[in-house]
Amino acid sequence: MRVQSQLKILLCFFLLTLPQIIPFTHVQASLEREWTFMVYIDADNDLEQAGIKDLNEMETVGSSDSLAIIVQVDRISDYDSSNGNWTETRRYYVTKDNDTENINSDLLENLGELNMGDNNTLSFFVNWTMQTYPAQHYALVLWDHGGSCASGPGACWDDTSNEDCLTLPEIKEALANIYSAVGKKIDVLAFDACLMGMIEVAYQVRDYVNYMVASEETEPNDGFPYDAILTELAASPSMSPAQLASTIVTKYV
Repeated sequence: MRVQSQLKILLCFFLLTLPQIIPFTHVQASLEREWTFMVYIDADNDLEQAGIKDLNEMETVGSSDSLAIIVQVDRISDYDSSNGNWTETRRYYVTKDNDTENINSDLLENLGELNMGDNNTLSFFVNWTMQTYPAQHYALVLWDHGGSCASGPGACWDDTSNEDCLTLPEIKEALANIYSAVGKKIDVLAFDACLMGMIEVAYQVRDYVNYMVASEETEPNDGFPYDAILTELAASPSMSPAQLASTIVTKYV
């Protein structure tokens, strides 16, 4: 089935439970770093503990001159009391350390309580990151619960903000705003969320993303193995977007 002429399917079915990779038109620029890896962690819900764990996984690798790892994370008060039990939204430049329990990365900004289910929150984070940490390639991970359909919800539920979420049209609008502001597509858009590997999702993002990684079925709470994925990217920062997308899938296996 073809959505339109530019939409193609690559490495479509590993297993139903595994993420799939959907490629779009490829672009490349010559900027400072090889990669800027952005993770939008909406842990303002019952996945708070998993969000803290995943951020600590990223810290086992950390940023470098060739790789910037930037995280925006929102927490809630109910599920994890570690790391000072703060509940607002924070932005981090992820640095390397061997402490798997405590977040030690550079705090770039305390943003107060934000609605991570608002498309403006997403586009502001990505616009700021791409302009502050320019690179040849950009990866964006949307982290949280997921569950999409042709006209219904998408991903990133924010319980503090009346369980608002990023619907598919809102994700499309955020990506359009990012492209308009920065003039560059996201090379790899990955949904670390359940049930997002659908043609409806690919159709919404097709004009603003080169490769999409998502799972048709449910993921475990811990989701992607960020330590394994980022170890590969840090060791081979010249890898292409297609190679990073495949790495996410194979390390998830």
